[in-house]
Amino acid sequence: MKGNSRETVGKIDSNCEETSYKILKGNDIRCDIIQSPLGKIAINKVQHLSYIEFPNSSENKIINLCNYLKSKNYSREEISKLKVLDGTCGNGTLGIFLLKLGVKEVVFNDIWKPATIMTLVNLEANGFKMIKERFNKNIFELKSDERLLPKTKITKEKTRKIEGYNYENFEMSFGENFRIYNLSIEKLYSKLKNYEFNKENKDKEFDICILDCFPETNTRPIQKIAEKIAIDVLIV
Repeated sequence: MKGNSRETVGKIDSNCEETSYKILKGNDIRCDIIQSPLGKIAINKVQHLSYIEFPNSSENKIINLCNYLKSKNYSREEISKLKVLDGTCGNGTLGIFLLKLGVKEVVFNDIWKPATIMTLVNLEANGFKMIKERFNKNIFELKSDERLLPKTKITKEKTRKIEGYNYENFEMSFGENFRIYNLSIEKLYSKLKNYEFNKENKDKEFDICILDCFPETNTRPIQKIAEKIAIDVLIV
């Protein structure tokens, strides 16, 4: 690969340009097998489109998440009722762990398009199947080689109905207990506010919002937004 190692690969926020490395030769997809208290988790990454973290770093984040959950003294029944927003999901590691733990629902979201595509790949790699995929080349205009994208079905369906609500086609894909979005936190908040929790007159849509941001990111602005839609915010 070729690129500036001092630049963060991806998109930090809605005001920043997208950054990626260039593949000079070969295939740069790799798979990390991450150890967790619930067993191994397979996380695939396209390296020239990913902020590269080695497995120990990912394992530490899982440990931090476990310690946070323990500090809340959740019972098994309470965990099974949790709705979690993985607001900056990256390749999906923490949200996938929570699904394995048995939470009610995880909403995966990331502003960086390749990250959300790999989240879908990793969900399926760990046994969580899609009900519907909404990938469309017009939506995912990457600077990278399109051959690295998974083969997916294109659907003409513009809305779906679940639990009594209508959803627009801003949703990338969904499964039985998860959804995937490719939006900034600001836009996600706006859409969820209009389509979900306001219809129930709820103050907060999620029990927990996880923010796992790049090291140089100023997390305060997105933390303020997360606090509007989640009871607790965990910054990893």
